[in-house]
Amino acid sequence: VDEQGNLLPLKSDPYARSMQHPPETASRVVYESSYTWADQQWLDERESLQKPDKPIAVYEVHAGSWRRKHEDGNR
Repeated sequence: VDEQGNLLPLKSDPYARSMQHPPETASRVVYESSYTWADQQWLDERESLQKPDKPIAVYEVHAGSWRRKHEDGNR
């Protein structure tokens, strides 16, 4: 709803695999994969690898810090 009380059109996920027919706007989750997962060994070992006394790697990225700075010669 905008400031004047008008109902704004709702938007759906542009990458959705399935959507309702207009005037409905919902994106739907569908299972269409024929992919055969082959990670059972990793799933079986995961518990032993992710214990509190084991090391982990944590990555944090601040996307804004990667922007080029025109005034700095596009550094």
